[in-house]
Amino acid sequence: MRIFFLLSYSMSGPSSRYRYYNMFPFYKQMGICFSYSNFFGEFYIKWLVSRKTSKLFLPLLSVYYFFCFLKRLLVVVFCLPFYDLIVIERDILPRADITLYLKLLKKFGKKIIFEFDDLIEQTVLPQTKYFKLLEISDGIIVGNNYLKQMASRYCNPDKITVINTTISFDEYESAYQKTKTIKEQNKVVSIVWIGSSTTMAYLEKVLNYFEKLETKNKYKLVIISNSPPHNFTENPTLNIEFIKWNVSTYLYHLAKCDIGIMPLFDDDWARAKCGFKLIQYFGVGIPVVTSPLGINVEIVDHEVNGFFAFGEKEWRRCLETLIDSKELQLKMGLEGQKKVQLKFDNKKIYKTIICFYQDIMGLWPDNYLLEDKFAKVLPIKKYFDDTDSKKLISKTTKYIDQNIIVCPNCEGDLLYLSFKDSDNDKNEKSEKNETEISTKNCKCSTCSKEFPFINSILRFVPSENYANSFGLQWNYHIKTQIDKYSGLSISKDRLVSESKWDLNELNGELVLECGSGAGRFTGPLCESRANVVSFDYSSSVEANYCNNYEFDNLLLLQASIYEMPFKEESFDRLLCLGVIQHTPDVEKSFKTLFKYIKKGGKFCIDVYAAPYSYFHPRHIMRPFTKRMKPEKLYQFVRWYVPKLFPVSTFLHKVPMIGQYLARIVPVANWRSNLKLKDENMWLEWAILDTFDWLSPTYEYPQTATKLRKWCKELNLSHWELSRERGLYIIRGIR
Repeated sequence: MRIFFLLSYSMSGPSSRYRYYNMFPFYKQMGICFSYSNFFGEFYIKWLVSRKTSKLFLPLLSVYYFFCFLKRLLVVVFCLPFYDLIVIERDILPRADITLYLKLLKKFGKKIIFEFDDLIEQTVLPQTKYFKLLEISDGIIVGNNYLKQMASRYCNPDKITVINTTISFDEYESAYQKTKTIKEQNKVVSIVWIGSSTTMAYLEKVLNYFEKLETKNKYKLVIISNSPPHNFTENPTLNIEFIKWNVSTYLYHLAKCDIGIMPLFDDDWARAKCGFKLIQYFGVGIPVVTSPLGINVEIVDHEVNGFFAFGEKEWRRCLETLIDSKELQLKMGLEGQKKVQLKFDNKKIYKTIICFYQDIMGLWPDNYLLEDKFAKVLPIKKYFDDTDSKKLISKTTKYIDQNIIVCPNCEGDLLYLSFKDSDNDKNEKSEKNETEISTKNCKCSTCSKEFPFINSILRFVPSENYANSFGLQWNYHIKTQIDKYSGLSISKDRLVSESKWDLNELNGELVLECGSGAGRFTGPLCESRANVVSFDYSSSVEANYCNNYEFDNLLLLQASIYEMPFKEESFDRLLCLGVIQHTPDVEKSFKTLFKYIKKGGKFCIDVYAAPYSYFHPRHIMRPFTKRMKPEKLYQFVRWYVPKLFPVSTFLHKVPMIGQYLARIVPVANWRSNLKLKDENMWLEWAILDTFDWLSPTYEYPQTATKLRKWCKELNLSHWELSRERGLYIIRGIR
């Protein structure tokens, strides 16, 4: 999933900063591929702050606007086609309607999300353009329920989700701690209002209330904004301190204050506000007094972390109560901090956002759990606690104790660390990356070679190897071919069809799966109650880990097919599907497998058939694509497959010869072989399998003559060879 964000402002623009820029580090940490472009840059933000209106400056601003418009137009035309998901903040191209172009992008499989956190219906966008954007968007994100109600008038409410603007709580908490001593020493209570000059009218509504306050303690009004109120100099009786807003200092000045205010008028614009001032006040431990309108009633708990006030008497009473009680200020401020940390911290919200993006892309069923959804972008993530980690490692050590797992180099016994961690171990753990759950070592008692546990999986091979592309594809498409998520039985049906096994007979048997991928066959094997040992040469074992971790009868390893870490003749059955044609020496791979099956044990192996039954464009492309970096190749495949997939689909529908015509298009389109649920699923399979065609370092199809020769040389008790869908399948008994 590649995402492009079309933002309104640069980092200094509050709406863009809090809803996007502050989330980007989390997306990077999760491995999300994204880019962004802002319409207005720092120059425009500085103008908003200064509000210069000289005759020389305004023409310069017009020229700047023209270049911003031109830049955005180039981005829209030349960048968006290369991305899967387009997220639009407020407007895609101000003063221009290009919704027809967006519809064209949608024809090529692009998804569009429209996001806004203010009432834009009457101000930012013309109504017709606003309606069109709501209509063509696949998903809509709004800042509160009032905006959702407004948008629901013009589109399906099911595609609208409410995601509040959030803050980095750690940043605000740090500012609170730094200014805590200063606040305690203050003899004058600071009442703060923060906001832009566009919302200054709300503050001016209550300015005269401050003249009539009757309090024991001294107080002052602190205004943090780009410009002072109009009557700032006309109220000599008011003790007002104006602080010009600056992105690097505003938080420090805000944290030094004692009480925050957010007055509003009772109108549509006010009800559409997202209460961000309140969230900022609570973030630095400031109690609030606010108008009980819109989302404010959801953020503030009356008389717990703040007060609601709707008229002059109520405003004066609430402010006087707080000004005269330092203890109440601290108590309510701490309650506000708790609420922000629980509900408005961006560390809590970004997972929800990514899951919404994935839902729009059609990657997950509607009933898919949030935590499981998140596994796609971070396969080994910290939703296993330390107990689960030890449990997973203990499965490995059980097989080591039984001498089933041995050193792959010399077949010596493996020694491993106990789970009784010292204090030093615990300190080391706390410093590790949160995605790395557990790292221990196993050591061979004979040759002293060490093998690490990484993320609870014992690794016998380097992390970088010729199978990197497989690790990438299965961690990107972690759920695509898994039956329990697709709601189909494609993988289970293929397992039964190729092996001819009755899965009910596997109960209690020890089964070796060579080349697990994301675990599409691992799940059905585990469901049969067999004891499954599954390994892969690539990091796809991590995808398998996420898909099948709940099975107590599963052990996962990362190992090489040439040097398997098992005692010979240990397994009752062996399964190896879609693997050996991608190894450097197919004959060696094939013959090595049989060393680990017990005499009388059953096996099923498949391999690409040679000669190819038909020519395909991928055979021309592979000499070039296999040399590309997997990440770059995947981006290329993700870009071109959605464009050619409709062509392939159209050719498939041609009577009689459709499936043959479709082969001229270098896209894996299985319409004649599989019955998938919808277009999104077809496209996802097409991207996955097209990448699988083009990326492997090795691909060596085999002839029936060679396979028969190898089987005879192995002196197998019984074997049979059949050809299905371009594969040779060898099954039998050792």
